[in-house]
Amino acid sequence: MIRLLALLICAICCAARSAPLPQEGSTAARRLLRAFDSKHTRNNYPQRLAAIQKLHGSSNESEALALVEAYRRLDAEALPIRKEQGQTLDERTSLELVRFRKSLAPIDTLQDEVAAALRSLDASLADTMLRELVAEARKPDPCLSLQVLLADKAKGFRDIDLLRHQLERPLEPGSLCALVRVVETLGRRGSVFSPALENLPTAESAPLRLEVARTLGQIGGRPTIPLLIDRLKVERGRVKEVVAVALATLTGQNHGLSAEAWTLWWKDLETKDDFMPEAGSVPPPPKLPDMGEYFGIAQDGSSILYIFDRSDSMERGLAKGGSREERARKELAAALDKLDEATRFNIVVFSIKVRSWAKGYRDASRRNVADAKRWLFDLDMQAGTSTYDALQRGFRLSGSRSIDRFDELDVETVFFLSDGEPTRRTGGTLNPLVRDDPQRILSAVRRYDPLGRVKIHTIGLALATKDAPILMRGLAEEHGGRFVAIR
Repeated sequence: MIRLLALLICAICCAARSAPLPQEGSTAARRLLRAFDSKHTRNNYPQRLAAIQKLHGSSNESEALALVEAYRRLDAEALPIRKEQGQTLDERTSLELVRFRKSLAPIDTLQDEVAAALRSLDASLADTMLRELVAEARKPDPCLSLQVLLADKAKGFRDIDLLRHQLERPLEPGSLCALVRVVETLGRRGSVFSPALENLPTAESAPLRLEVARTLGQIGGRPTIPLLIDRLKVERGRVKEVVAVALATLTGQNHGLSAEAWTLWWKDLETKDDFMPEAGSVPPPPKLPDMGEYFGIAQDGSSILYIFDRSDSMERGLAKGGSREERARKELAAALDKLDEATRFNIVVFSIKVRSWAKGYRDASRRNVADAKRWLFDLDMQAGTSTYDALQRGFRLSGSRSIDRFDELDVETVFFLSDGEPTRRTGGTLNPLVRDDPQRILSAVRRYDPLGRVKIHTIGLALATKDAPILMRGLAEEHGGRFVAIR
């Protein structure tokens, strides 16, 4: 009897897991939901793709909800593969990662298509997007890129009470970051949320403190100024920079990163009660501490990752003389010497294989810098340009447990250097290396950094193909960095 009851419960649970999605709404919405009743196969891929593309530019609520559900289903399909992929990356070679990329490629493509369809939805669906964001935020393991998408599409929402209530709930930091982004879209009209946000600048999560500081700079008023000055005294790295920018935005003043200078200015202000900054009087960004440059790009951030191409093509020459590899090594050695000793750093090098100097980030002491330079100069050069694997390893070393989930990443700035188009392993013997897709790599990095927390600078050495600049420019433009081309 007990065994029969257990079997019955198991059958009910399995039925619940495999139950089809609700068949409601428009014909196009029902078609999309039917396409995602089961997991991905080669046979249902065209049906899924066609169903997604039918909903671009929709203003129908049922179609918007169907797209959100499709994104969730794809995330559920990809998540276990991504987790195993990350674990494999820590222990094995890039050759053994081939099967994961093959499994994820169609799912990633479909998810990118759904994301594009969501971005194209009519602005009248803002409150629907906000409700879906709230629903996702309440889940125990929410999808971060979906939350960011929904936050962007919630611009113009009307349900103020719903958002205020959510900001008071004990949610995980990634969900709060997405909700705070919705507040930021209100500009000065969001001042009603200032009391709810003024308790968050002291949150344990650095990315959350960054989002709150940026938003308070847009919506805050007089009470926010001393609060931000207090944060400037204890913050460092990117958060400190954003707090200073927020103060400049609120006040029209520029006292840089100095909490002491801001404190003196605030104390000396005679008419504090009537203080109002001049409209449109935002000064330039605060000057950051000088830590030298890397290929003409200022080094900033409290933690820096250098991703360095060691493919055999780096032995070729540059137009102005010397080999690419010699120029790259010289620039990196000089850059490391300029780092503040409190700055933490790591180095990842890649060819057909991916290797890292350390398992985690280390302070830039003279001893560590010397050790890193010795390690870099002793490495051999090989064929292949495994860009995808190198970026994946870099984010993994920085604390990314699983792609598309919130993590307290241990990196603020990435310098990515390469001299050619990316390649990937096929797993075959006759043609072991083929060109990789730059758009697929850009998409993967978006999922590692959906909040845009990491600034990525790119350096291209003697780039000769069209695909290489697409990737290098895209990485820099999408992640707040600079792209430098060296001939």
